[in-house]
Amino acid sequence: MSEPDGIEQLLRQHLGERCREVALARGEALFAQGDPADAIYLVTEGRLAVDQDCGDGTQMTVAHMRAGDLVGELGILTGGTRTASVAAEMPSRLLRLGREDVEALLASAPAIAARLADLARQRVHRSQLADALCRLLGRVEPGLFEEVERSVSYVPLRGGEVLMREGESDRSLYILLSGRLRVTRPSATPEQAEVGPGESVGEIALLTGEPRTAKVRALRDSLLARLAPESFEALNSRHPELLAALARVVIRRLRARERPEPAPPRAMSLAVLPASPGVPLDAVAARLAAALARIGSTLHLTHVSFEQRTGLRGAADIEPPRREAAHHNAWLAAWLGEQEARHTFLLLQGDATPSPWTHRCIRQADRIILVARATDDTDACRLQIARLGLEPETRSQKSEVAKPLTLALLHPRDTALPSGTRAWLDAVPAGGHFHVREGSDGDFGRLARCLAGRAVGLALGGGGARGLAHLGVIRALLESGLPIDRVAGTSMGSIIGAAAAMEMPYEAELALSRRAFIEGKPHKEYTLPLFSLVRGRRLNHQLALAFGDAWIEDLWRPFLCVSCNLTTTHMVAHSRGPLWKAIRASLAIPGIFTPAVQSGELLVDGGVLNNLPGDLLRAAGCSRVVVVDVSRLLDLAIGCEEFPSPWRRFWRRLWRRALTPHVPSVLDILMRTVVISSERKVQEVKADADLCLTPPVTHYGMLQFDAMHAIAEAGYAYTKQLLSSPDRPTWLNDFLAP
Repeated sequence: MSEPDGIEQLLRQHLGERCREVALARGEALFAQGDPADAIYLVTEGRLAVDQDCGDGTQMTVAHMRAGDLVGELGILTGGTRTASVAAEMPSRLLRLGREDVEALLASAPAIAARLADLARQRVHRSQLADALCRLLGRVEPGLFEEVERSVSYVPLRGGEVLMREGESDRSLYILLSGRLRVTRPSATPEQAEVGPGESVGEIALLTGEPRTAKVRALRDSLLARLAPESFEALNSRHPELLAALARVVIRRLRARERPEPAPPRAMSLAVLPASPGVPLDAVAARLAAALARIGSTLHLTHVSFEQRTGLRGAADIEPPRREAAHHNAWLAAWLGEQEARHTFLLLQGDATPSPWTHRCIRQADRIILVARATDDTDACRLQIARLGLEPETRSQKSEVAKPLTLALLHPRDTALPSGTRAWLDAVPAGGHFHVREGSDGDFGRLARCLAGRAVGLALGGGGARGLAHLGVIRALLESGLPIDRVAGTSMGSIIGAAAAMEMPYEAELALSRRAFIEGKPHKEYTLPLFSLVRGRRLNHQLALAFGDAWIEDLWRPFLCVSCNLTTTHMVAHSRGPLWKAIRASLAIPGIFTPAVQSGELLVDGGVLNNLPGDLLRAAGCSRVVVVDVSRLLDLAIGCEEFPSPWRRFWRRLWRRALTPHVPSVLDILMRTVVISSERKVQEVKADADLCLTPPVTHYGMLQFDAMHAIAEAGYAYTKQLLSSPDRPTWLNDFLAP
């Protein structure tokens, strides 16, 4: 990259005597990583080493600068701080240009601006490659980085473009430097995963020589470093640690597919856009940025702040495809790439109406958050989506992947419970939605954690009256400061989970349980046992009374409950539709209550297939899953050779005569039959959970609702003690108050 007669000549021609000379002795530092960037330097004599932090306290040499090379231009162009440390390897001389001189040059000398932009882009690529190698290899020995850099080629991909397809014979290894990829593995239920900056794809084909096993497509404009198999073999012969590092990557991915592990926050770009001009986007974006900053380093960019930070007037109004602004676009792309490398989250706030800046936000983003007032007209939102080109049909016409779209519905602070969400979900092609109250840090915190893949999920299992312990558990969790971002429940866990998703206060939950199970006595509405022992009308009435016309999508917290479809023998995860009807299906214990009917099919208690749905929360993106198991392993052994006469047992109980050998009741037999097929599933979910709570309530009967307060208090006391224990899981410390 040395051009003594190129960039040096241009600089001297435009600045003349303003170029100040700097002399460095051997070993003397020019600047350190993180220092303010107040100048750029041109090496005229000697040699300098450029070192970059690996993030683990070590450094790696990423470049050697010689006569004719520019040093420090990336800091000037991309954000004001040094991205590496530079020191002289021998006595050296340099020309120093201050920030004011550089800015004047950029405005008056397009050739220099274009050259600096090109150099900045190359420096960003080098920095990103160095960071990726540190993640893959850990400690990178001197010289290895330069060998890898000489061996790779850079591959740009536009959003939607395919990198590789299943069955292809190409064995190249790719390292993602910027952007995001989607990996799709074919199977009965296709598996999808996302690849972020610093991660690699193609290791298995490189190591085994087998064809590609997945399809990889760019979710947004991306840049990759390609290492051909022959280049890898040449490198590996001199650096065998490369093979060991790739083997570790493959092993980690295989383990992650068996049991997903919470990953550290990955760099992510989010575009937040208004669904209509009246949305208070400034306030929403500011609160979301503050919530993201509690998870990782966050840069919030608007139309104005983008121009202020880049120092380029009109930068936000430059259309990315414009050829006449090619050097400006290269500069801005390098600047944005550097910001992504420095921050965990880049929050890009679009304009109130479609504009070049809004479209740049969309192109740059990994995910899009569309903000709408819940009371607004959905037709206006449809029009806005069409203007922005966010409909799935428009994306498919452009051969682009539809980026994940999240709908954030904004409510007044005093809203009791959302309503009418169904119309919004029918109008907006969103993959998920969240309700946020204006000014609510809790709601924005939940939105931020879910977007960042850091959500905490709570799964509540079935167990009849013992499920009332869930009330105390939830009370203790919330008092301790642990957020509950998503809720899932089965059977009794579904009714308690729904109340928690509504953010019903503890005393109100107790009152609901008292009315529904103690006063209403739905379990004592006996009927002619043609279909069930209990008719179910009281249960329907109590559930409809408790939850009214609320739909699942109207709840403050995302919620689902589980039932079993007897007609198809499949599990049903209810995440949309009338709330009380979904709970009714999840509570329909076979033989006790009549099945729920949905579209002509019979739905019964979800405990038949999944009595503790923590796995569904993990699949929904929760990085931390808390499960509460209140089921009891019943002893169904019998102390006699055959079942005794029911009349004899009845009279013995009536007259309180000598106890007969233990004999399970009809309820015991029915409940064991209901959950026996899901018992192995429960054990798998408990083993996968980040926190498994088992309140000491198994001695209570399944229908002992009159012990409601004692059961709830037992769950509360147990959870409070566990959370205050020094042996609690260390991840809780990130949330719990000291």
